[in-house]
Amino acid sequence: STLEGFWQQFRLKSLIDKQLSLQDELLYGLREALPKAALPRLRELLKAPNTDLAWLAGAAAASPADEAVDGEAPKSPPAARNVVYVLNFDGDISASRSELLAREVSAILDAPVRPSEVIMRLRSPGGAVTGYGLAAAQLMRLRSAGVRLVVCVDQLAASGGYLMACCADRILCSPFGAIGSIGVISQQPNVAERLDREGLRVIQTTAGQWKSTLTPFQEPTAEQIAKVEQDLGMVYKQFADWVKANRPGVTIEEVATGEVWYGAHALERGLVDELQTSAEYLLSRLSEPGCEVFALSCERPKADSLQGALAEALQEALLD
Repeated sequence: STLEGFWQQFRLKSLIDKQLSLQDELLYGLREALPKAALPRLRELLKAPNTDLAWLAGAAAASPADEAVDGEAPKSPPAARNVVYVLNFDGDISASRSELLAREVSAILDAPVRPSEVIMRLRSPGGAVTGYGLAAAQLMRLRSAGVRLVVCVDQLAASGGYLMACCADRILCSPFGAIGSIGVISQQPNVAERLDREGLRVIQTTAGQWKSTLTPFQEPTAEQIAKVEQDLGMVYKQFADWVKANRPGVTIEEVATGEVWYGAHALERGLVDELQTSAEYLLSRLSEPGCEVFALSCERPKADSLQGALAEALQEALLD
């Protein structure tokens, strides 16, 4: 079918791109590892069909004296590439970018060259604990893989945004960046009184004592309010424990109050490590000799057309 043919072409292109990337990496490693005298021979052999490259093992095992050419000192092993990736996370109330962040982290960890550092430019007012908890878990994958993580906050990292920032080895903040809001809030309107005046009722049936607590259609009981406060306290404690575990230098009783601090005040309380904008930090990394800095972004294809819908479905299939 047409869809199957499109899928096969898409998959073939992905495999070819991956193969070419691996070939480039191999050639780069060979060029750095082989003695200069062997490079002309390597070029001749690569041009010929059915080439046996077993001799490379002998060249790699040659003694340092054998590798010296025309009186030159033996060549030292190639230095590891200093690769840095830059990610951007602009958070909303549901942390909807957490799915795309997962794909970006997977791409970094699957890359042929493991980066020395990942820089995240983070801006978020916080939101749903489940969404931001998932986003933070994606960042912890980098830490677990031994990749250094630096989070830069130019404007705002509050509540769930700061929960994400805590995953970093180092947090940088601009002089007036807003940091903190370590707390939990829950609210909803209640129209029970108005419904009573209009002579309307909402009938609700549940199974399980606490299947429903607060609803907009009924006046809550003291017991229901106490249960909601208990649930919020549980989430709050988990949030505070997360901050304390990842920022052991903070006095958690002082900072887990729901307050927001700006720049220098956040630094005084140990919520950030340095006052510096993301632009300053990126320029410092770009100026380092041999440092390769790449911006990485995964975006959702527009699904307002058949082509966009197919592209999104294929992208998800390839990542499964």
